[in-house]
Amino acid sequence: MIANYNMQMALHKGTPTLQAMSTGNLTRTDNVFVSHELANMVTECRAIPEEQPARSDHFPVVTSIEGGADPAEEPARCNYRAADWQAIREELAIALAGVEAKEELDNADEFYALLRTLTRKIQDALEKKILKMKPSPFTKRWWSHELSQCQVDVRRLAQRVYKRRVDPCDPIHQEHRTLRNSYSIMIENAKKAHWEDFLQNIDERTVWTAHRYASGGPTDGGRAWIPTLKVKDGEAVMREAVSCNEKSVAFEKAFFLDLDHEVPTYEGYSYPDPSFSYSPITDQQILHAISRLGPHKDPGEDGISNVVFIRCTDLLIPFLGPLYWATFELGVYPEEWKYSRTIVVCKPAKLDYSLPGMYRPIALLNSMGKILSACVAEDITQMAEIHGLLPDNHFGCRLGRATSDSLHYVLKFVKDAWWRGDVVSTLFLDIKSTFPSVVLDQLIHDMRRRGVPEQYTRWIRRKVKGRHTTMVFDGYMSAACYLPRGLDQGCPLSGIAFQFYNVDLLEIRDKKRGEDTIVFMDEALMLVRGKSLEESNDRVKDMMVRAGGRMEWLSTHHCSFVLNKFGIMGMTRRREPNKVRQPPTRPVVHKLIHMCSIEIPAVAMHKFLGVILDQKL
Repeated sequence: MIANYNMQMALHKGTPTLQAMSTGNLTRTDNVFVSHELANMVTECRAIPEEQPARSDHFPVVTSIEGGADPAEEPARCNYRAADWQAIREELAIALAGVEAKEELDNADEFYALLRTLTRKIQDALEKKILKMKPSPFTKRWWSHELSQCQVDVRRLAQRVYKRRVDPCDPIHQEHRTLRNSYSIMIENAKKAHWEDFLQNIDERTVWTAHRYASGGPTDGGRAWIPTLKVKDGEAVMREAVSCNEKSVAFEKAFFLDLDHEVPTYEGYSYPDPSFSYSPITDQQILHAISRLGPHKDPGEDGISNVVFIRCTDLLIPFLGPLYWATFELGVYPEEWKYSRTIVVCKPAKLDYSLPGMYRPIALLNSMGKILSACVAEDITQMAEIHGLLPDNHFGCRLGRATSDSLHYVLKFVKDAWWRGDVVSTLFLDIKSTFPSVVLDQLIHDMRRRGVPEQYTRWIRRKVKGRHTTMVFDGYMSAACYLPRGLDQGCPLSGIAFQFYNVDLLEIRDKKRGEDTIVFMDEALMLVRGKSLEESNDRVKDMMVRAGGRMEWLSTHHCSFVLNKFGIMGMTRRREPNKVRQPPTRPVVHKLIHMCSIEIPAVAMHKFLGVILDQKL
């Protein structure tokens, strides 16, 4: 029945549903399955152990299913995967033959004329040569034309078998069983081949996607239907967001931050001389940036996918070069590149999807602007490494400073301390709303203090200021909303820009006193060695609250930490006498700390960059 009706497990894996009365062991004997059509309407499915009835070993299981209006029908989209790219290239070459490709544009009017002409020519060629398709909720990535043909044959034969059902000796019954079994084997082989092909082509960006597929719960990966949301109105009052417009407003408040404070001004600040000089964007850089694009990512507002630039690179670079050059030399940045679409997707394996925090945004940016941002990010990243603008213990978005490197850094610090006979106190921190929390003026100030040339910071100001986005979910598209602060999710420049924004978090360490810090984007780690955990805990607190410490950074950069991800861990293998019972010794008792009216719990293990670290390593 589960296979025939494509049913999915609604109760999260690992949830016990029975506690044996005799032994108290927890097991799972009950389960909840729903059909594919209802899966996206399940807002809650969980066991309630505290309401276990008397004389019963089963836990009650509550399942909430919310119905509502059908999602709006999505418009047809270009089928880029089945496109005839030779025909598209020929059409685009003819269209661009009459467009003058000047090496340098003279003014802003020429820039906008060339940009709009190029965009229109690309869109016209795609409209003529690419077939449209409507997205189907039943699409499978591993499906093929051979499976479609075999499916038709099986269904036709099944109709003939049904008509001859009164004669079980008819050879058509055996023919149908054979073909149906062969069809099942084809499906299994297609799934296996698709998965193995995906694993063979895995890289540093898709390895986490593979991990999510392998460790995630049972699902078809389809889009979630957004149920009625519970939104906090004021301090404690909860209200419901029922309409799509109300949900859109709730998501805007959850995903993006308002500029509800005084913007810092640094007029008259004496900045050091730039550490390197501005370098114009070259055609080779553009070619390299295009080669790193994901071909079939969803397009931005203009509907032009990345694969168009990949397949037509030689035709488009002569026009992209002058446009990118003009954004620096003429001081222009088109408004079209500042508009994005924000797709709302649910976070996996959450218990209650009626809260806006259980969803995350995915930004779809203009591909032309994304290519330019990738070129600028490459320039700044390379110069930062050559001239040492960022510290060595600053990881993420930098060559040679990946996740594994930061973990090795932690292990070396801890084991060096153990070799000295010391213990280590480790404080785990997580910055809330990483990219949306960035204040533009503060970012520009931090980059110029580190020696980034003013040509780049002025360009970043033009790019970031005045951004808008539209919320997209359930076939609904909201009106464009203004984003007063933050950086674009998914923009190639956002990563290295945030590295300059949070670099001051690393300046508080005093290595002579056995202090060190690690920052990987939004995750931070404070390490202090000492003769006892009491000593190292006190110094961790001092690193947070002293002048130039992390609490001061929060104030100047208008950020906050995620309180429920705080944790203090004493990393030691020491044991102390056990005065209560056997065995005679026990691990050293770790104590929580209090700081700024916040209680930070002591933990025996904690997740850092997706890896569980424990106190004994």
